[in-house]
Amino acid sequence: MADLADTRISLAGQGALVGIARTASASNACVVRVAGSEATARVVTRRSVAVGALLLVFRRGAVSFVTDKVPAAPSSPPTPPSTTPPDSGDTAPDPKPIVTTGRLVCSPVT
Repeated sequence: MADLADTRISLAGQGALVGIARTASASNACVVRVAGSEATARVVTRRSVAVGALLLVFRRGAVSFVTDKVPAAPSSPPTPPSTTPPDSGDTAPDPKPIVTTGRLVCSPVT
């Protein structure tokens, strides 16, 4: 008979992982499915978890922590930013003349 312990991998030190809640949070704990395996994870205080919610899971040693829910994708694209510059209230000064006329007389320096 095969030893299934050889197929387990350690997810410690992988940073944030995304998991799916298998149970609702009770007593600051819930069952989370991460990378194909289920584990009991601690839930941050004042955070409620519903069954099927996408969660951010961090591992510290052998303990998993649920820190936040992953939000759903937006239903509509964001509005583009305004292309008009903000009104500063000041008017632009009159443009300076491009061509000047007149005579420049330079006498030699001795």
